[in-house]
Amino acid sequence: MSGFLRPVPLAPLLHSVLLPAALVACASYEPRPLDLDGVSTEVAVRGATPGQLSDALQLADLRALPFERPQIDAESVAYDHQTFWLASALAFNGELRSARRRWAEASARARSGGAPMAAELEVEQTGFDSADRETWIALTFDVLGILDAGRAGAARELAEAEARTALADVERAAWSARIAVDRARAGVGSSLATIEQLVELLDSSKASVRRAELLFERGRLSEGELARLHEMVGEVSHQLHEQYRELARQRRALADAAGLPPTTLALDFLTPATLADLFARAELPRLPSGRELLERSPALRRMRLEYAVAEAMLRDEVVRTRPGLRLGPALDITSDDVLPGGVLVLDLPHALALSGRVEAARQARERVREETEEELRATLARIEQARTEYATARSALEEHAQPRASASSAAWRAALARFAVDPGAAEEIGMALRDSAMALLDLAEVRQQVVRAWLDLEEEIGPEARALPGDEALSGDDASPEVQP
Repeated sequence: MSGFLRPVPLAPLLHSVLLPAALVACASYEPRPLDLDGVSTEVAVRGATPGQLSDALQLADLRALPFERPQIDAESVAYDHQTFWLASALAFNGELRSARRRWAEASARARSGGAPMAAELEVEQTGFDSADRETWIALTFDVLGILDAGRAGAARELAEAEARTALADVERAAWSARIAVDRARAGVGSSLATIEQLVELLDSSKASVRRAELLFERGRLSEGELARLHEMVGEVSHQLHEQYRELARQRRALADAAGLPPTTLALDFLTPATLADLFARAELPRLPSGRELLERSPALRRMRLEYAVAEAMLRDEVVRTRPGLRLGPALDITSDDVLPGGVLVLDLPHALALSGRVEAARQARERVREETEEELRATLARIEQARTEYATARSALEEHAQPRASASSAAWRAALARFAVDPGAAEEIGMALRDSAMALLDLAEVRQQVVRAWLDLEEEIGPEARALPGDEALSGDDASPEVQP
């Protein structure tokens, strides 16, 4: 061997081979300062036109969508229906966008999860005179990591489990955004309908109020009677004012859910028909069993994947108690010879140092299992509460709210007719005006209660049962999240 190999100087070896190899693995990034003008413009133009919204929806990564993707018709948009607002939420909702980014982060980490440990270069030199110099060089590799076994395999499975949980967060955020949009639409529609009815009611009272003022000027109506009538009109006007305040609050809620700026013109295109659209769909759904909920409820589906993460963490801690193996070539360089060889390194963990971590991971897994049981129990309780509220609201609507609204409307018309011929009916007309307004408010509230209870049920039950998300998203680079820069 010595006749064929000559001593290799260390410095040239480091510069020509080892240093470039190490630099190849280094990563770099391109700075991207926050563009304040760009951020401001991006928010301001969101959803400015249906065409822009359609383009934004095409760019959004919607593979974790637990329901059918909405289709935007740029030529004809029905703002009183769900499609436009749901599409906007899928494109711009803040919580959903954040969940998609967290999924992209977790997916990127999963692609590196379980990667072999870094190769280790060990250099030892004794003696500095050329006659006495001896250099020993060894390069070792994580053999089990290269074979995707042992610690590397457990780390990969843990990273993939965390990515699947992040994908479940996307699914849950999409479902929550859909429910939030419909809740806000119900609020806006209810306020618009109530405002429209109160305005009509006040308009229909103006002639009678003017007649009462003329009768007072002629001494045919007392000051107290006129004051009580003005008081009733003022009370209805105050209720109208409160509805305008509620409308502003619900418009903001819809803008938040849809991810749109509060000045978007789309908010001005809503009409009272929005509530009618939701009310027509508010039918009591079939109530699933606890077993079915574990496959449908977004919250419970996430808990199942969180349990898988806890299982993977336990497996990772157990594998860490097992030996690690590093293997590689070595060179022993002397003044007159180069001797090739090999290095075997065993990493032998101390059982006492890791036993506590294993037990902690086992306890964490049991905690997640118990939390899953509690989430199922709580979900069943919320479903039962929503079902009771739905049944109560439906009953109140049919037995009290609608009959009262019809009766008060008839009483109001009758009071108007009597006051037209009998000045003594001034107090009666004030009472009828207030009763009619209260009945309208009650009817609107009960109708909204029906829709809210129905949406509560929809939120807790979730979409149709389907496979857990994530397996296909980690199968290769083609399935990785397409996140815009």
